[in-house]
Amino acid sequence: MSSIRSPINRAIREVLFAERDRKGLNQAQFAKAMGRAQSTVSKLETGTRFVRIEEFALLARALGANPGDLLNKALALADVGVSVHKRQARKVTRKATKPE
Repeated sequence: MSSIRSPINRAIREVLFAERDRKGLNQAQFAKAMGRAQSTVSKLETGTRFVRIEEFALLARALGANPGDLLNKALALADVGVSVHKRQARKVTRKATKPE
């Protein structure tokens, strides 16, 4: 398992905080939009807890953002050399759901 302080985890936190700030939401408003407690948002932003994938989707929805776009911003910030492309994601989804 990767460290909670790894470059990608740090970048995800930074992107989420920046997007929340850009939208003019405080932690309590953001938490309410997610259906979570304000303490959860605080822990996610300070890095005392990982952002789980299902939470990432909730975070993106609460921000009115595309999860793939937020992830790409975080990956670019972390400079890990990975990118999520919508076209590739659709191909993978189609292959996974295509009957054999």
